[in-house]
Amino acid sequence: MATWSCIKLIDTEAIHARQDRLPNARQAVLETVTVQAITTTINPFNLLKVAPMKTSRTLPILLATLATIASAPLQAAEADGRQRVEMPVEARAELRAEMLDFQAAVHSIVGALAEQQFAKAADIAEKQIGVSAMGRHRNAPAGARPGVFMPNDMHAIARSMHTAASDFAKVARNGDTTKALASLQAVTGACVACHHGYRTQ
Repeated sequence: MATWSCIKLIDTEAIHARQDRLPNARQAVLETVTVQAITTTINPFNLLKVAPMKTSRTLPILLATLATIASAPLQAAEADGRQRVEMPVEARAELRAEMLDFQAAVHSIVGALAEQQFAKAADIAEKQIGVSAMGRHRNAPAGARPGVFMPNDMHAIARSMHTAASDFAKVARNGDTTKALASLQAVTGACVACHHGYRTQ
C-alpha cells in the first residue's frame, strides 16, 4: 500500500521546482523540513483505522509528524542569518510605519524622476527621508522609540540613509536624470543593507 511523506503536507516536487526563486534562508528551511518529512513515511489510512494493538506505535508517529510541522516557523527564524534586534511592540510598530512611509516616498521619487519633475523629487526626498525627516520619534515614549533599541551599526545605516537622501535632493535639483538615479542608489542601498543585516521578529 502506498505511503505519504509527512501526510503529503509537503510537496517536495513543488519545492524543488521553486528553489531557484526562493530566498536562501527560506530555501534552507524548506529543505530542512523536506528532509525531516521524508525520513518518516506513514500510511494515512492507518491513521483513520487505528486498531487497538497498533495505537502505541501509530500515535508517536503522528505526534512526531505534527511536531515537525509546528517547528517550521522556529526553524525559519533560526535559518535567518540576520541579527535579531529586540524591541517592544510599540517601537516595532513605529519602525514598521516609518519604513512603509520611506517605501512610499521612494516610489513617489522614482515617479517624479520619470516625469522629469526634479524639484518635486528633491522635495520629497528631503522632507520625507532626508536629514529634515530625522527625529520623528523624538517626543515619543521611550518604549516607542526604535532608535533606543538599535545596535550602533544599525543606527549608523539609518543615519547614512537620511544623509544620502539629502545628498540626492541636491543632485536632483540639477536636472540630470542619470546622476539623480545614481545618487538615489545610495538611499536604496542603505535600505537594502539594513534589511539584509537586521530583523525585529
